[in-house]
Amino acid sequence: MKIALIVLAVLLAVVVVLLIVGLFVPRSHVASRSALFAASPQRVWAVLVDTGKAPEWRTGLDSVEALPPLDGKRRYREVSGFGAVTYVVEEERAPERLVGRIADEGLGFGGSWTWELKREGEGTRVTITERGFITNPLFRVLARFVFGYEKTMETCLRDLGRRLGPRSPP
Repeated sequence: MKIALIVLAVLLAVVVVLLIVGLFVPRSHVASRSALFAASPQRVWAVLVDTGKAPEWRTGLDSVEALPPLDGKRRYREVSGFGAVTYVVEEERAPERLVGRIADEGLGFGGSWTWELKREGEGTRVTITERGFITNPLFRVLARFVFGYEKTMETCLRDLGRRLGPRSPP
């Protein structure tokens, strides 16, 4: 019984320390990753805007449902193991720039991803920039120091490479 109380006290202390550290981690962040693909900007663009087929190539994405446009902007809902998240496409400038923003409020996180496509030699450099926020201090410290802001972008670029074919290192 005494050992169980000690273990519980240590766990509680760890959570408290993480919460305190999380209070000092900024609520907002900007992170970016890029990769070079042996595909034209038009081919990359076609894959990115075909959200209905995204579950065929994106890891962990179960389904995508097209939603009625709002104020002339395309919307869709992604469903994964983390639940459902609704997105609105804020900007589409084919085949150069695509900006999607989380439309749901109250998730504890949000923000946007900006996809920039630039021809580079025979291929296309794809850069994803995340401008995000996390409201919960515990999740902020975990995202910053354990998971990293870049992990999802790196996974998405790896998945995109599998869809498009060969990829060069950043």
